[in-house]
Amino acid sequence: MTQMVNVKRKLYVSFIQKNAALLIQLVSSLALARLLSPAEIGIFAIGSVAVSFLHVLRDLGVSSYVIQERELTIDRIRTAQGFMWVTSGTLALLVAAGAQFAGEFYGEAGVTSVLYVLAFNTLLLPIGAITVSLMNRRLEFERLMVLSISASLMQAAVSVFLASQGHGYMSLAWGNLASGLTTAVLASLYHQKDEPWLPSFSERRRVFAGCSKLSSSSILYEMGLAGPELVCGRVLGFEAVAFYSKAQSAAGLVLRGLVDSIAPVALAYYSHCSRNGLSLREPYLKALACLSAVALPAFACLAVMAEPAILLLYGNQWVEVATPLRIACISAAAITLANVAGAVIVGSGRAGTNLALHAVFQPVKIALVLFASQAGLNWIVAAVSLADVGLSAASIAKANAALEISWSECWTACRSSVLIGLIEAGVAYATIAAGTHYQMNHYLVLVGSACVIIPTWLLIMTLMKHPLLTLRKG
Repeated sequence: MTQMVNVKRKLYVSFIQKNAALLIQLVSSLALARLLSPAEIGIFAIGSVAVSFLHVLRDLGVSSYVIQERELTIDRIRTAQGFMWVTSGTLALLVAAGAQFAGEFYGEAGVTSVLYVLAFNTLLLPIGAITVSLMNRRLEFERLMVLSISASLMQAAVSVFLASQGHGYMSLAWGNLASGLTTAVLASLYHQKDEPWLPSFSERRRVFAGCSKLSSSSILYEMGLAGPELVCGRVLGFEAVAFYSKAQSAAGLVLRGLVDSIAPVALAYYSHCSRNGLSLREPYLKALACLSAVALPAFACLAVMAEPAILLLYGNQWVEVATPLRIACISAAAITLANVAGAVIVGSGRAGTNLALHAVFQPVKIALVLFASQAGLNWIVAAVSLADVGLSAASIAKANAALEISWSECWTACRSSVLIGLIEAGVAYATIAAGTHYQMNHYLVLVGSACVIIPTWLLIMTLMKHPLLTLRKG
């Protein structure tokens, strides 16, 4: 019982951490979307998505390895640190060396400038990275909350200030660097006396073996994230990249609000259960039931209210994002539930299974995007959603097989959530129709919708006696 209470506390702290960071990002996005043009945001998006993919190569699965290693010794920590420094330095040089080519490839010198700044930021990432991983391993989410919120505030403040001074897309690059500096400084301050500073490679075989499957899965996953934006930028131009990015960001705000606060705790907790021979069956089904009760209604309502939501978040120049956002909500809902399955697969030591899934679905996603790119932006988003739904279904199937859980048991856990989602979508549609009839602006429509949707959701949950409402008592 004590252990379960502790896990709940970590979930609450992680929820505050992640959603505070999301709130900061949301507020800064509101400002930046009005200070920068879609083309300027698209230029930064091309550079940042390429570097984000390279950052997975830089990590090599080291962060996850440190969290999950059953027998983590000082030499293994030092070896993990050594891997971090070598890969970060190498990739920083590669990004800097390739910056000019990238600018020429996309016909925009701004891409080159962005990449130079992000290359320098790559050098900062190993500073404190192992400390952050050890904090995750020890479930020190209170400290991680301070670190995350501070870095988000610094990034938002620098980006918005520089954008207001007319620095365009470079304001986003400098904000990214400010976040990296903040993370490095605070992580160094949290460094404990018994944690080694100096790198080593004495345990390279053990560490590399533990990291390889995890890093391969991450590389494939990032390929699936980066590929559509890179293709979009090359085929449809920077504005299309910005529209794609904003659609994914809007859905991602809800996705991250639901998943980012749960995933770190779930992975650490499932890894703990696996190391100690505890059953994952009940926690898995309960997590599906509780997460789906929030995720399905949230994405259903966001899809219905996509246009007023985009107008509120980003302004009139981004109204074309509404249709891509509706499509993106489908995959985001599936990914949300699949994150529980993914935490079970990886946390129970089945990294090879996770790798196999990504090895199939991420290349399929890129192939579908290439095929759909000639038909326009909406078809690219649809291709991404189709692949993500397939990957999510396969992940849940693998987790079910590992825990000997049937699809009917998963349906039993989630069926009330499906009903709630349909009801809430109907409520959202009715409020939109009423707002249109009375010619209300999008601000009033969203406020009115929230005032109806949230109480309705709570009422339905109470009438159904949903387990989410009894989580604190459970």
